[in-house]
Amino acid sequence: MNAEDFAIRIKELRANKHVTQSDVAEATGIPRSTIAHYELGKRLPDYESIVALCSYYSVSADYLIDPFPRSGENSFATSCKKESSPATTRLMNTVRGMEEKDIDTLADIAEVLKRHR
Repeated sequence: MNAEDFAIRIKELRANKHVTQSDVAEATGIPRSTIAHYELGKRLPDYESIVALCSYYSVSADYLIDPFPRSGENSFATSCKKESSPATTRLMNTVRGMEEKDIDTLADIAEVLKRHR
């Protein structure tokens, strides 16, 4: 992981969630100035910060720290079990980058579908 690539990914995630650096700082316990340094590519996160950011953005660590997976790879999909069905992988790829409220709505729809089988 290099700081410039991490900066791109972390800015993209925050933009997709439509939140400020202060919002991220408050939710994760990471100082706002540290978030700013991450986004400027001046600093890399420690283990605890990676865990906090993954939790906040609902992404895997490999997705967070590897913004440019090698050709033919999808780091988010590879975080799923290898025996995952193509439909599960498709769903996980679709959810990546969605806003939290949209993911909640999608989960509600899935629960309704599951109950009415």
